[in-house]
Amino acid sequence: MSSSRYMFWLLLLMGTSACGGGSPGADTSADGENSLQKPSSVEEKVSRGTKLVDRGSPEDFQRAHQLFHEAALSGDPDAEFNLGVLHMNGQGVPKSDKSAAEWFRRAAAQGHPIAQFNLAQILQDGTAGAQDYAEAAQWFTKAAQQGHRIAAYNLGILYANGRGVPQNHKIAAIYYQQAANAGHLAAQHNLARLYQNGNGVPRDMEKALSLLEISAKAGHMDSYASMGVIYLEGDGVPVNYQKAAELIRFGAEKGHARSQGIMGYMYGRGLGVPKDSQKMKYWFGLAAAKGDAMAIKMLQLIDAHEKPARN
Repeated sequence: MSSSRYMFWLLLLMGTSACGGGSPGADTSADGENSLQKPSSVEEKVSRGTKLVDRGSPEDFQRAHQLFHEAALSGDPDAEFNLGVLHMNGQGVPKSDKSAAEWFRRAAAQGHPIAQFNLAQILQDGTAGAQDYAEAAQWFTKAAQQGHRIAAYNLGILYANGRGVPQNHKIAAIYYQQAANAGHLAAQHNLARLYQNGNGVPRDMEKALSLLEISAKAGHMDSYASMGVIYLEGDGVPVNYQKAAELIRFGAEKGHARSQGIMGYMYGRGLGVPKDSQKMKYWFGLAAAKGDAMAIKMLQLIDAHEKPARN
């Protein structure tokens, strides 16, 4: 081997053995890139930080936070949003919805739709301070205007209940429709109930049942229960106890509390099923254990009725 080639390999070995396997002055941070390859642009910092988050070790989260923070100082909305997510989840930093809200607010002000939604959710839930339905509605509106379907659904709920905005079922129906068109199952259910009751829209049982069937087929248990009640009560359709029992049992057997409570009622009255007080108590008990108010009340009434007999 020539002396020049020998010196090359010797220098290479010496270089790679220094500083724990890196070249002198190498960056030994969690992303594993040397100092010559450190991200310099805002876009590179956000991209590198995102990859570190995907890797998911504690060191990766800390390094990602550093990179996102550097990018956020330049006003990058994606970096600001990502910082909000790290603070919200306690990844690389202490968990803090207050800090998350601050970063989401910065990104939201620049039009980031998911930051707008997350900020609205924090304001609505009051996890960073006092609940503020009015400001939450403002940010949900901005996110919904950019096509965020859950924001549209949440706005529907706010308008239907008059939280932070004047109660207005007509506006609620508009936002439910937006979310329903995007495949949001609970929005389809809530819009169906508006059509069923004629709130904000003309009463239309055909549309109501059509929406309930769509969301039920996609697995929305509340839609099964609502359809069951329609057939149980004969609301715009002939009374059909057997069909009602079939629809309600489907949800009850899958653990849906409302369906379990209705199932108990049907066994207590013998509607579509044989009258059976033990099964009535069984289904009421399951629903009550999940906090169903109707089932809890029914068990209290049953207990009050049976107590004199026990004594």
